[in-house]
Amino acid sequence: INGLQFYDWHYEHHQPLAGTVDKPDTIWKDIANRPIYFNTVQNYITAAHKHGMKAMFYNLVYGALKDAGSAVDDKWYMYIDKNHGTKEKFALPSNFVSDIFFTDPANTDWQKFITKENAKVYEVFPFDGYHMDQVGNRDKKLYDYTGREIALDETFGQFVSGIKALEPKRPVVMNAVNQYGGQGIGKSPVEFMYTEVWPPNDDFTALARNITDNDEWSGYKKATILAAYMNYDNAENKGWVNTPSILLADAVIFAFGGAHLELGEHMLCKEYFPNNNLQMKEDLKASLVTYYDFLVAYENLLRGGKLFTPDVASLNSNVKLNAWPAQQGGISVTGRKVGNKDVLHFINFSNAAHMNWRDNKGTQTEPVAINNISLHINASGKAKKVWVASPDNNGAAPQELKFRQDNN
Repeated sequence: INGLQFYDWHYEHHQPLAGTVDKPDTIWKDIANRPIYFNTVQNYITAAHKHGMKAMFYNLVYGALKDAGSAVDDKWYMYIDKNHGTKEKFALPSNFVSDIFFTDPANTDWQKFITKENAKVYEVFPFDGYHMDQVGNRDKKLYDYTGREIALDETFGQFVSGIKALEPKRPVVMNAVNQYGGQGIGKSPVEFMYTEVWPPNDDFTALARNITDNDEWSGYKKATILAAYMNYDNAENKGWVNTPSILLADAVIFAFGGAHLELGEHMLCKEYFPNNNLQMKEDLKASLVTYYDFLVAYENLLRGGKLFTPDVASLNSNVKLNAWPAQQGGISVTGRKVGNKDVLHFINFSNAAHMNWRDNKGTQTEPVAINNISLHINASGKAKKVWVASPDNNGAAPQELKFRQDNN
């Protein structure tokens, strides 16, 4: 884990620092009226840096609260009418501090304003950079102050580029909510691609497609992190995270070169990160350590190169293989060519209860182990060695396999 997102740490969206640079507040209320403590934020940043992690402060790219007043010019907002009569807003429950009123991310004066506010944050807290957020497609026409229609999805890349130009030494990341604005973000100077995944991207094939789309949009230069919230419906109540669903989702994400934003002080099962209704059992805690070891140890084989569809068949009549996309009732196979290596991933859906990666109700079943499989693989050249490694076996350590190669 080399990066932390400090979600809802700030005071107000248009004024993230509570108090002043000379005298910052020691305690303040976040948007949900929860108390936030200066020392807690400071200590987390210190701990992150001690462990070699980047500490990224979170904020929307276009938020102002009801008390912004003249600090945020009316000309910077987005409106739902051409005559700037009604500001676009994100309505929140009555016990929250305020609804969030949306500014135009492409407005350069807004970019300059929020950069100055961010500078105050950097003076007080040793944050490394800015984790930018949005709330997705608004499904309505939006206008700037002059009545010009705004193509909202195209503004995010402009915002990223504008902020980076104003703060060139600070790393930035931008959330493409369900890939909204992802193409523009991919061309902008973000450190990596970041997608929060929502319906209708519900099955494992769609989950992987988020990563391959991001690869394409970033010119195959940036890795992807998916904020993919698990056991979503169950998180309305106290209970346990379903271990098989987490590991199957991670297996797919890792196989396609991505990483999974899933851990905070607990497993993240809702977009509101403080929700901690579902806890991890000990088997999941242990498995995640090995899965993350696997992700780091084999990074150069999991990422880069080029995806391909392997020509592979099982010589065991009771084992069903299928080329990706994922299919229930068998082992789905995908491949990646990395240098002179062919990397094949075998993901076991043979007894999967369903193919919804989120596993809303926590009903996914643990895959049954399939042992001693004989495979026929049509290789692209002469094979020197064949290895197998799995986070589910042998501590993810590689094991050399015996093989015979014909016609080469």
